[in-house]
Amino acid sequence: MELDQILMDPQQLVRLGILILRLDLTSDTDTDPNIPPALNPANYFVPLTYNYIREHPVDLSNSATAEWFDDKAKALDPDVRGFGNEPVSSYDAADQLSRCLHIEMSSSRLNCEDETQKLTWLNKWRVTDWSNLESVCEGKEVVPGTEIMWYLGALDVCRIRPLPPHVKAILSHSDVDDSGHTLLKAELKVFVALMYSRWSVEGVLDMIVPVMLVSFIGRKVRCLITIHDGTQLRISKSPLYSAEDDEVWQHVRHMGGRINEKLRTQMLPLTGVVGSRIQNPIKV
Repeated sequence: MELDQILMDPQQLVRLGILILRLDLTSDTDTDPNIPPALNPANYFVPLTYNYIREHPVDLSNSATAEWFDDKAKALDPDVRGFGNEPVSSYDAADQLSRCLHIEMSSSRLNCEDETQKLTWLNKWRVTDWSNLESVCEGKEVVPGTEIMWYLGALDVCRIRPLPPHVKAILSHSDVDDSGHTLLKAELKVFVALMYSRWSVEGVLDMIVPVMLVSFIGRKVRCLITIHDGTQLRISKSPLYSAEDDEVWQHVRHMGGRINEKLRTQMLPLTGVVGSRIQNPIKV
């Protein structure tokens, strides 16, 4: 299998003007004194606190919800067999884990007011589809000549006027060697497609559209946040974690968090013209 079909070459990222920054999921803030706040993608989202997650666990009295969480444990077990007693593929494991994260976002939680029982309600995230991405990205793909698959699952948008929309999504992807060191081509395609769709649908060509993506790569997971600053893509990327409960919990904090209303997104932070770039989206 040729990895250049699946992974971005680090030198190619440089040629495309894509800057990769470190993302620390364990911190409530991700401030880097060397990066102005408006140029740090991670600053555009504010995670939930550890205490909130502890004090408001998912209500498992619903049998369907409890069953999904049992499925998460099965997906994490590499010895579990699937249909026909065949091993569960890395893509199927990733897909199951991504569904579990989506369900954790949309499930009722304990010790909450009625209007904030679900994390999507708490911070005004609304589920949407990706039908308007089709001109750029189909949302799913089998890499030709390989058994590598990926799928763009849950997609949520938050619009608090006058701020432009912020977007969060979950990606399921087959396991790939060396994926921790660079971007998957699928991740970059999703970023470009989501930004393009918001710019074109919302008519916000001169505004920042922050995008958060949680990628399940087999039984591993990471979080990426990106903005376009007017001259280049900036992507904050977390380490690639084994998708055990504690690590997935970190991603729940970030997926369930709010947007940072203190950062102005009405204008790109650096001088540059995005319009000409999105007419010819990045080819990956």
